[in-house]
Amino acid sequence: MMNYIEIKTGAVISHVELAARHPAVCLPETPDLPWLTMQGLAPLREPPAPDSAPFGHEVARKPPAPVSNGWWEAGWQFVPLPREKVLEAVCARINAWRSEQERGGFWWNGCLWDSDPVSVQRITSIGAAGLAPPSGYWTNAHNEDIPVDLDGMRALYLAMLQRGSEIHDRQREMKQALAALSFDELLAFQPGWEDAAA
Repeated sequence: MMNYIEIKTGAVISHVELAARHPAVCLPETPDLPWLTMQGLAPLREPPAPDSAPFGHEVARKPPAPVSNGWWEAGWQFVPLPREKVLEAVCARINAWRSEQERGGFWWNGCLWDSDPVSVQRITSIGAAGLAPPSGYWTNAHNEDIPVDLDGMRALYLAMLQRGSEIHDRQREMKQALAALSFDELLAFQPGWEDAAA
């Protein structure tokens, strides 16, 4: 269905709203231009709104403007969000990065070890209790059984804690650095390790 512009106010009116304003008139799907002009209205061409906006922006309607033959046209634009909203979104990106890192495993003794919540619970329950695995081995992230004694289990536990601490420290550093960034730098900010080797 078509939309219309109220020329005096610039308000956009839907076909349904127009029909409700004029219940005695049987409106065709596209009312003729002279009748619309008498009502102070003009037909409005408007493309569909974009589904999404670039990071840090929102979709907003451009003010309608006359184009030709009594028609008006409107469009869409991307408007920057307030700095506080962009800051919230960047912090959410950092939180997502932290969660991904925490689930991404950690290295100890030349092997990558799982660090999903279930694996962390298993390592914690054995490592914090100061026990060796009853089987004498622990399975790494590549599903390989690695011999681990009591000292090894403690070291695995400490390596997991160390990695968690590094991740926590890095996300805090990133969040603290945000205050000094310009708006454009905030928009371009990508969470990560300063040293790509981390």
